[in-house]
Amino acid sequence: MIAQGADTFAGQIPTILKCNNSNSLATNKDQAVTAGVKDALRLGCAAVGFTIYPGSEFAFAQMEELRELTAEAKDAGLAVVVWSYPRGPNLDRAAENRHRYLRLCRANGGADGRQHHQGEAADRGGQPGSREKEL
Repeated sequence: MIAQGADTFAGQIPTILKCNNSNSLATNKDQAVTAGVKDALRLGCAAVGFTIYPGSEFAFAQMEELRELTAEAKDAGLAVVVWSYPRGPNLDRAAENRHRYLRLCRANGGADGRQHHQGEAADRGGQPGSREKEL
């Protein structure tokens, strides 16, 4: 979809090409790699994005894919954005541990910034709309 507006907006609006995707029909917590740095450069993107699911059975493979994408993106001068959603039955859902784990995964993956939207109101200590953003 980004290709439809790439010629019109390249260089005017910083865009992120999300390089892996899933869908609501999938039953496992994994994502297919659907794009890469060459695609982002061809489309004039400022960054590549990648989703990982720490705690899922695919977490280590996703982190390896992220490491490879990050190295290639940084060599090409692109920023890297990581969306990290904890998944899996063995995760401690306490907010403090979850946030610490997410920061560790982003840092290990080489992300340039973070955008985090907290999940359940209970995880926010009952505070609605808790968000942090640093890009």
